Amino acid sequence: MITASTSFSFNNSSGTQTTTPTSVGTRVVTRSAAGGFNLGLDKSSGTASSFAFATNVFTTNDTIFIVGSYTFNSGSSTDDFSQMWINPPASSFGLASAPPPTLTNIAGGNISQIASFVLFNRNANEPAVVFADEVRVGTSWASVTPPAENQILPSLAITQSPSTSVLSWPTNAPGFVLESSGAVSDPNSWATVPSFIYVIGDQFGVTKATTAGPTFYRLRKPQ
Repeated sequence: MITASTSFSFNNSSGTQTTTPTSVGTRVVTRSAAGGFNLGLDKSSGTASSFAFATNVFTTNDTIFIVGSYTFNSGSSTDDFSQMWINPPASSFGLASAPPPTLTNIAGGNISQIASFVLFNRNANEPAVVFADEVRVGTSWASVTPPAENQILPSLAITQSPSTSVLSWPTNAPGFVLESSGAVSDPNSWATVPSFIYVIGDQFGVTKATTAGPTFYRLRKPQ
């Protein structure tokens, strides 16, 4: 048995409403799961057996980025479809085309229009409040995702004296981690440099004591 509550959806009715909307599309639903809850998608059926759920398990206070879409087709009264992306890759943000969706659902009849967007809860056993950090409504992937990430690849520079080495890279490429290795050919030997990172002008900087023997440095951006 599936007991689910609705978080948000598109609504085919406009204007102020005093009751729970009943004709909605691309409903994001939740259900309890071991250790937390799953997110699911309902096109428009309102029937629990037609819900599609992702296997991701989320817990209270998780920050989740969800994108939902409803696609109109004119062939029949049941050929529209809904799609949902759960935490899509940041590398896709701002692009013209969307990555493959997490879920697709075609079960249920078509809705006549999208006139509004609703946040509500249909399960009386659930809290009566829904919190959303931000809601974007648009007609393209780029319009509902953050701007594309900065893809600048920084150059790592080094200056040396008999006692110290100063490594630096541009501040317009944040998020990189400085790593070092004594054997550049060994992929398992790289480790984060445990040094204070300071800023001088438009450069990040790290000062290390110069030691005997070779030491290699690189910048890596964690995924």
